[in-house]
Amino acid sequence: MHDLIGLYYAVKEIEERLGRDLYARKLCELGQHAYDALSALPNVILYGDERKQTPVVSFNIKGYLASEVGEHLGKYGIVCRTGVHCAGLAHKRLGTIDAYGGTVRVSFGWFNSVEHIATLVDALKELPEK
Repeated sequence: MHDLIGLYYAVKEIEERLGRDLYARKLCELGQHAYDALSALPNVILYGDERKQTPVVSFNIKGYLASEVGEHLGKYGIVCRTGVHCAGLAHKRLGTIDAYGGTVRVSFGWFNSVEHIATLVDALKELPEK
């Protein structure tokens, strides 16, 4: 119950101080920026719409398991999720389970910036091609 009360007050604070539209717009812009930046990398496979409406981007790197990419990003202080993200049937349909062990998923919040996305891209460039 305490978690729900905390979430309620966090949302209330966002709405009162920033406004829901500004908050959502910034996060979606970060999601779009990340999608666009990752799409410029040659070995990246992106999933989802090209026009981002959320601050979440799922991808894989050719030749690597999602968990390997996640471990690599962790060395740069980048937090991400890897695997099937409670969506095993979707991943089965996409063919990501056998090929990559799921996907790598990054998401952005209010305190993230385009500099964080640049760090993500630079870290991925450090992965040798397989």
